[in-house]
Amino acid sequence: MAGEEEYYGSTDLVDEDIFEGLPRDVQQQVLKKISKYDPDPSRRSAIPNSFTITGLDGVVYSIPTKNLAGDKTPSPKPIAVPKSRKKHPAPKLSPKRTRGYIKKNAKDSSGQTQIDFPSRKKIQWSPLHLLVEEKCSNDFTNKLLSILRAAGHSDLPKTRKTLVGTPKEKIVTRIVEPGEYFHFGIQKSLSSFSENSILVELESIDLNIGVDGIPLFGGSVQLWPILASFAGQMSISPFLVGIYSGPKHPKSVDKYFEQFVEEINHLYTQGGVYVTTRNILKPFKINLFICDSPAKAFVTNVKGHSAKAGCPKCEQTGHKMKAMVYSNQSGRLRTDFSFRQRVDSTHHHSQHPQGIERCPKIGMYLT
Repeated sequence: MAGEEEYYGSTDLVDEDIFEGLPRDVQQQVLKKISKYDPDPSRRSAIPNSFTITGLDGVVYSIPTKNLAGDKTPSPKPIAVPKSRKKHPAPKLSPKRTRGYIKKNAKDSSGQTQIDFPSRKKIQWSPLHLLVEEKCSNDFTNKLLSILRAAGHSDLPKTRKTLVGTPKEKIVTRIVEPGEYFHFGIQKSLSSFSENSILVELESIDLNIGVDGIPLFGGSVQLWPILASFAGQMSISPFLVGIYSGPKHPKSVDKYFEQFVEEINHLYTQGGVYVTTRNILKPFKINLFICDSPAKAFVTNVKGHSAKAGCPKCEQTGHKMKAMVYSNQSGRLRTDFSFRQRVDSTHHHSQHPQGIERCPKIGMYLT
């Protein structure tokens, strides 16, 4: 570009990786400053700890120098910054993409943001933040790690799995037609809480269990999670007990709740559940189930609310008109005893205990 003065010189005073990552206008200013010092390291005057340069983008760059006084290493190869026919403004560095480089609230006397370049050791872990925040694919991440390792960062891992710490445990699912189910477990989840968790202060572990279906991808996949929350403890996040995935909802409620029922019965038998990493035994109870009408019919394995014998509260038969209608007079209320004894057999899909009904401690109806 006419009238633009180009500087050529050695970059032995600054880290080569840092130099190559600078905007072109900043590189020119760095070379200009370097040209003021004697090319022979043994005859150099005092060198500052860093160069402070303001780029065209208004950002102040604090570039550390290397003290090579008396260094016996061979003279570095001079680097020339090529001319460009058209002057392009230097790209602005956003705080999101330079995390770890921009000091928080660090501004010079003119109010401009100041950037400090990290050492090579800190650069090793900067890809982790970008890969997680930008949701990079496995293939892209592995290729990037391969390039960085070839550039000298040999202590970086080879794969994304190692970089982000992907668990090596193999997840074994159980077939529940027409999909599959994985059980995380109540005991395993509660014992993973930290030793100073609020669970230590609770007199007993009372859980509310939530079950519902979640359609995904336009309904081609359905998730049926089993969630547990702490009764009366809104400050503690719910946790996942188990989850089913398949093209449709589980065919068998008995198979769906099989591991859940086994664990609940075991916890009641042993007299409680062990919580936190200190394995403190606490009394345990299932407080209630939280479901909408279709999920409640599935969980209890009874007719839906639109069936003739579908009323979940009382033993009353509906009549089909434009919709299923019931009398305005209530029938006999359903109870845990009448439910288990199949007093109203038309209300049930099976005449034998199914799913959570195989837990004697769980009341099927509270009325």
